[in-house]
Amino acid sequence: MRITKHILTLLLAIILLPLAGYAQTPAKLGIDTETEVVAADSSRPILTADGDTLKRRFYARLPYYTIGDEYVSAQPLDTTLDGKQYYEPGQQAHFRYRNLGNLGLAHIPLTVIPKQNIKFTLGLEQYDLYTFRRSNLRWYTLDQPFTNLFLLIGANREQSARVTHNQNIGKNFNFSFNFNRFASPGSYLSQETSHNNLALTSRYEAPSGKYGMSVVFLFNSVRVQDNGGSIGTDIFTDSSFTTSSLVAVELESAKTFMRDFQLVVRQEVRQGKSVQYQLNDTTRAQRFFSDWVMYHELQIQNLKYDYADQNPQANYYGNFFVDADSLAFSTSQKQWGNRLGIEYGKILSADSSGAKYRNFLIDAYIEQQLYDISNGRNSEAFSGLSANIRIGDHPLSDKPFMYEARANYQLLGYNSQDLYLGARMGYRFKKLGEINAVASLRNAEQPWLYNNLSFSGFSLQQDLDKTQTLRVGLEYKLPKYRFQVGGYFYNMSNYAYMDANRLPVQIGGSVQTLVLELKHTLKFWDMGLENELRVQFVSNDQVLPLPTYWGRNTLYYEKSLFKNNLTGRVGLDVFYNTNYSAYGYFPLTGQFHVQNEETLKFYPTMDVFINVQVSELVIFLKMEHVNQGMFKENGYFNAYKYPAPPRAFKVGLVWRFYS
Repeated sequence: MRITKHILTLLLAIILLPLAGYAQTPAKLGIDTETEVVAADSSRPILTADGDTLKRRFYARLPYYTIGDEYVSAQPLDTTLDGKQYYEPGQQAHFRYRNLGNLGLAHIPLTVIPKQNIKFTLGLEQYDLYTFRRSNLRWYTLDQPFTNLFLLIGANREQSARVTHNQNIGKNFNFSFNFNRFASPGSYLSQETSHNNLALTSRYEAPSGKYGMSVVFLFNSVRVQDNGGSIGTDIFTDSSFTTSSLVAVELESAKTFMRDFQLVVRQEVRQGKSVQYQLNDTTRAQRFFSDWVMYHELQIQNLKYDYADQNPQANYYGNFFVDADSLAFSTSQKQWGNRLGIEYGKILSADSSGAKYRNFLIDAYIEQQLYDISNGRNSEAFSGLSANIRIGDHPLSDKPFMYEARANYQLLGYNSQDLYLGARMGYRFKKLGEINAVASLRNAEQPWLYNNLSFSGFSLQQDLDKTQTLRVGLEYKLPKYRFQVGGYFYNMSNYAYMDANRLPVQIGGSVQTLVLELKHTLKFWDMGLENELRVQFVSNDQVLPLPTYWGRNTLYYEKSLFKNNLTGRVGLDVFYNTNYSAYGYFPLTGQFHVQNEETLKFYPTMDVFINVQVSELVIFLKMEHVNQGMFKENGYFNAYKYPAPPRAFKVGLVWRFYS
């Protein structure tokens, strides 16, 4: 083992030596330089655009946080080399998705993705991982300017870029600029992609702390070529296969365009306690702690989705084909909304050092929406009204007991009488991590396109029943040892899906799914082994085709050199899943559908990577699918008829600036 360590260290030193001259001492940004947690002034609460006051107050302690459907995720800035080689959004989403063979193409799910709300949806979610949404925006609480730059360059003009800049202007105003770009011609014919996403946010806090305002602007643009997949599924066993660019594809002129604009304006008025104290011999200061918060949100969205094929092939489109020179599908969603809510968390005591809260917080709001939906020859305008309440533990309480209960009910609209009930109960041990039990019941209308589908002479209007989803689960986390395990059971009644004819249908019974997850990182000497494994059992894989077993293992060697000013990691990623009849994708409607023609075989893929960190700069080199040609097949498919890319080299960097 010692000989192996010395050889690996020598190789790493040779690779990293040219960068040693750029090494600097890591920036000292806060009270904890290891995790870079920055202590924000709690008298300046952090305002979110979609969250509750509890999220704003508590997560001012950490550099950034995101607001999801079920939980708030607050994180310190990641200063490690963990996962820096994962640039693809499907991999960044805990490997729960795969794209259709090129960066920027639609993502196909590998597991059950539960929804934790009853919001209206069109059903066009295949590009969500690439776009900015309110749930994936990072709200930074750093007290100094912060810029994060990510850049990836791959073969054949593939590129990805992400830029974030966050800055305070004075003591009471903050703004953030976010830009993402994904672009790639692809390895196969007619699969070029181009995504451009922009997010602007701003916050204002009154000096008294009793008023706050935030604004969020989002713009997402998607432009992709849809080739419909390869003609035939034997390209990797055909001895005549030489290069991916010569593989015949189903469609040569089909394209998808999507534009999404969103604007959110939120205002808050707060009541609470003010504490005055002596700052120094001549100055007195005041801190304000809120317990009552009243808020209002204005929400605007304009989404346009278009698909066009100037040379449609009758044998591909089947019953959807109309004898015409072109085939088109278009849908749009215009939305205007208001949210009015109130939140209360009782203050037990307050002084200059902070406030103590009772372990109870309630947040209730009503939300009104106006929708204007157009889909070919079908269009409809309607109003929506929902009532929502959350009761749970207070994040500023020091109690180890955690609990939450949520209820959402749709009173009016397309999805009227939709219901969501969710509960969480947990306990945080002093040294043994934390355990959580979760449960939810969701009774929800089908996506709009499942009941209203119209284009180029084809029209389908139906009234499918609501799907009822019961979810129960148990989670255990031990962060000190990077260990996490969980089990989840789903029962879905009146489950709706796209059948082999690429039409929305519904089963009368129910489908059950059991999902077991394990995440663990084992470290020994300078070696590390990351494991992320999932096992899932489905009662009816004819309507819900998922791999029974899939996972990722990463083995790496890491070493710090030159007085810890430079750190490098050399590793191997292995991805795999068992055989299963993967979904097909129909670009005309943007939907995944079941198919009974082909079973995707077990084919482990291997990527070799090198991650290098010098102060706030991280560079990674990566060779993907390095094991191509090692097996009988010369490649594999990510979905039915959609081949994965061949072996390719990528280089990227992540660079942070604090000024």
